[in-house]
Amino acid sequence: MSIEQQEHLANLVKHPGWLLFKEHCRKQWGAEGYGRRMKAALSNCKAENLGVAVHGIDVANDEINALLSWPEDQVRKAEPKEAPVSLQRGGA
Repeated sequence: MSIEQQEHLANLVKHPGWLLFKEHCRKQWGAEGYGRRMKAALSNCKAENLGVAVHGIDVANDEINALLSWPEDQVRKAEPKEAPVSLQRGGA
C-alpha cells in the first residue's frame, strides 16, 4: 500500500462522516441490531429453514464487521513497529 493510501486511510478513520457511518452500522449490526435480526428470522421462518436464516444473518454480521474494521487494521499495519526495549543493564 502506498504512503498516500496509508494517509488517506489514517484520515478516514478520524473523519466525522466515517465515525457517523460506523456508528450507524454498529446500531444496525451490533448487539442490538443483530438481536433484532435474529428475532425477525425466528418469527418469520419455518423450523426447517431456521438454520439457513440464522447462518445468513451471522455471515452478514461477520462480513460487515470485517469491512468496518479494515481501515483501522490497515492503519495499524502501516504504523512503524517499536524497537524492543532491552531490560539488560550494563556493567558487571
